[in-house]
Amino acid sequence: GNIPGFNYVLHLQRDSAIWLSAGAFGMEGIRFLATREGVTLVNRLESKYFKATYPELAQRLGMQMSLRVVEDMLLGNLSPEMISAPV
Repeated sequence: GNIPGFNYVLHLQRDSAIWLSAGAFGMEGIRFLATREGVTLVNRLESKYFKATYPELAQRLGMQMSLRVVEDMLLGNLSPEMISAPV
């Protein structure tokens, strides 16, 4: 649905990088970057920072992770990696 005051900017360079910035009422709240090496998340609202490689992320989430999987999740695609055996 439409959320008043919420905005986001998504830049995707297929198989290379994803950059997402989201916020509300003109203030950035979250910044996310995914590259071939891993992911970085900055939560400006709570002053928190998270960085992980895909193997580290896979262990935390219990599923295969890669830049391709992150792309497919954001684009609503079902990739073979998403339905493969657990990590």
